[in-house]
Amino acid sequence: MAKVVNIHLLVNSNKTAQIANRLNDALRNIVSPMGGGSAQGSFVLDYHLADLEGARPASKDVQLAIAKGRYKKGSAFQRRGVRRAYIDHYLLHINEDVEPDLMGAFGSEDAMLKAANCLHESHPDDGMYHMTCPPPAVPG
Repeated sequence: MAKVVNIHLLVNSNKTAQIANRLNDALRNIVSPMGGGSAQGSFVLDYHLADLEGARPASKDVQLAIAKGRYKKGSAFQRRGVRRAYIDHYLLHINEDVEPDLMGAFGSEDAMLKAANCLHESHPDDGMYHMTCPPPAVPG
């Protein structure tokens, strides 16, 4: 089964055209010929660069660490002072399998699951779906 995977990258540029050109050059090298790339036998079949204009800037702490040569791998994707992934959890509740209601953001999967369990007690037949999204974006 094929899967679509989202990846967040920290790039050292603020120029959208430069980012797009350099990422396209790099990604074409790892994509199999099936996806128009050059890497024979690669499990990466294709890629798409999402809205680069909407890319969020790195935090001031991350930018300062880069400027001072002290950037630590992974720190751009963590909330300040918290050692966890930079992601919010949402609960999509489909009331009577008709009316969607987006609940969240929850700061952890455990918090979202607790809300889902409470809601399930009073609405056992409703659809409930776990969604994740990196802030400041909100699923829509």
